[in-house]
Amino acid sequence: MAFKIMPITDVNAITFHYLQCINNKLKMEADSKKEKTETNSTFTSGLPANSMVGMGDNASVNGLNPRQMMVYNLIRASTQEQGISKQDMFASLKDKMSHVEFENTLEWMCGEGHIYSTIDEEHFRATDA
Repeated sequence: MAFKIMPITDVNAITFHYLQCINNKLKMEADSKKEKTETNSTFTSGLPANSMVGMGDNASVNGLNPRQMMVYNLIRASTQEQGISKQDMFASLKDKMSHVEFENTLEWMCGEGHIYSTIDEEHFRATDA
């Protein structure tokens, strides 16, 4: 969303913007690599036994933190058309996060468009599934 649009009077502003974008991308990649190693070590025990989720290809979706990635990967791993229920997700994650943190994570991910509710407010699917 643009709040103010002005003509560029200094060409260095464009160069600075490009450098800022490159710097932010490199920082995010470094953070996602660090989070990926943390997620890989703590996440695998929370997956359903028949899950076909690959850990390497979706370990850094839009800058999600490791706890958000745990929830996101559980939702994405669901093969049911109606999605996965809150109860099933929390049963897998109850020893990794509190119920309040779990609910806040779901609410944030819905608000950001990573997941959506399906048949009711208790079942979710990932937007890219």
